[in-house]
Amino acid sequence: MNVISNHAAQDYRVEHGIQKSDKNDAKIIYELASNGAKLTSISLDDKELQLLELYQRYKRYQKARVSIMNMRKAYIRQFGGGESSRTFESIGAINPSPNLEGEGESSLSVQSESKLNPSPSLPYDIGIDTLKAAENSCLKKIVKLAPPILEGLQIRGLGPRLWAGIIITANPANFPNLSSYLRYCGLVNLDQLNHKWNRHANSLYRMLAEEVMKLRDDKFRPIYDKCKADIAQRFPDYTKGHIHKAALNRTATFLAKEIHSKRA
Repeated sequence: MNVISNHAAQDYRVEHGIQKSDKNDAKIIYELASNGAKLTSISLDDKELQLLELYQRYKRYQKARVSIMNMRKAYIRQFGGGESSRTFESIGAINPSPNLEGEGESSLSVQSESKLNPSPSLPYDIGIDTLKAAENSCLKKIVKLAPPILEGLQIRGLGPRLWAGIIITANPANFPNLSSYLRYCGLVNLDQLNHKWNRHANSLYRMLAEEVMKLRDDKFRPIYDKCKADIAQRFPDYTKGHIHKAALNRTATFLAKEIHSKRA
């Protein structure tokens, strides 16, 4: 299989002032291929193709589920959880006496609360549950097909799900040097990259950094703590949240270096 570099299509688009769209990209690729553009040869076996397809499907299911969950939250904020309550006041006689007029009887005001139109679930819940089931089904297949974690790579928090995502999105074996790998994952100064980095790879390493921080990995939790203290000292005006995110980003860089060093 021969493909054209994404950068070639992007450069052509910028040079000719063409807006990015699937339709325009298809025309550009056809134009480049017809005029002798350099093609890159790639070879994927059945297992790799299945992994790529499954992971793309998994991400689409996940994105759709998160979108519906956000709509559900917005609905609840606006209209409540699907049930309403109203307080009723009733007056009843206690110890009524039918033989004595106006005697032997007292009245007591009693307040009671009842719920109107109780709804145990919202219409969004069906879609969320369905997408979650499809997501889990894809994930099980992905974990089964993904190659095992590299020998000697012991990182607390690096489970099958994150490892499969990293291998599919940013396999370190496909990068000749560490610099190109860190740039691809967006783990360098982003001002130098001109938006040419993989957001999903960056997100995966940030999630891994959160895991090693929470699970207190022997090697990388101390790195997070040191980065956090260093950032707090250098930038006293940073908020705690800003310091935490910056420390996670630095830890993610160290994690990417570790994984790249063990590449097959």
